Amino acid sequence: MITLDDKIIRYFNKLTKKELVTYLMISRYLTEGEKIPLDNIQSVLNQTSNELIFTLGTLINAGVIKFLSEGEIDFSAAHEMDQFFKLKDCISSKEGFVTLREKNKKSLSFIIYIYNNYIKNNKYKYLKDYNSKNETEREGEIISAEQSKVTANWRRVLRHALNRDINARANMLVDHLADRLNKMYNMNQSGNWRMGQLKCAKRLFKDHNYSLDVWKSAIDYFTEQEYWQDKLNSLKQVEKNLHQFISKGLKKSSKPSTDVKVVK
Repeated sequence: MITLDDKIIRYFNKLTKKELVTYLMISRYLTEGEKIPLDNIQSVLNQTSNELIFTLGTLINAGVIKFLSEGEIDFSAAHEMDQFFKLKDCISSKEGFVTLREKNKKSLSFIIYIYNNYIKNNKYKYLKDYNSKNETEREGEIISAEQSKVTANWRRVLRHALNRDINARANMLVDHLADRLNKMYNMNQSGNWRMGQLKCAKRLFKDHNYSLDVWKSAIDYFTEQEYWQDKLNSLKQVEKNLHQFISKGLKKSSKPSTDVKVVK
């Protein structure tokens, strides 16, 4: 069980959901007295190395966590190490060692980057510069360009494919919501409503790591609750109250409660 200090409340409006979830995962390991497997956190959150590096740097800048090292680390034998350096929760003052579950080339380069930039050189102070770089430049700080073999043309193709995929998923999500609302209210939605929901759906897929099936299940979860029978009308409502579905719907509660806390 995670034990949280009330001081974390002051950061709720300063951090994104992804950053707060990252902190909660770190806090869980510290509460249990376990080492913190950064590669496992990255995998669970479905983040790239760059995304997790930026998330950790944001938490450092906010004063939530801090990396500590007792001295120089010999990374030539890193594949034999089960712990690297410490991470401190600045809110609870708990500390724990950072480790890796899979010591492959990519994960080790990730640890080396954190050590060189967040411990030795304190480059997390310049995250705006880091964030302004394109992905090849940032990867180049971890792995050389020759090793990565990523071309500008391939990045454009990949970005185009990603946008097309998001558009397709957004249309399917809006269709699903429209179908459920039609069954609830026995009325079709307007064209303006659909355009607004498509815009919102695209943002949901860019801002969150949940799949299309998860969002559809969330819609089903809310439409089955008596409280929402005459209130649900948009994806934004689903997003704002998603914590209910995550805590109850994904855990397959035997019966959804109608006594809910609504975010207005």
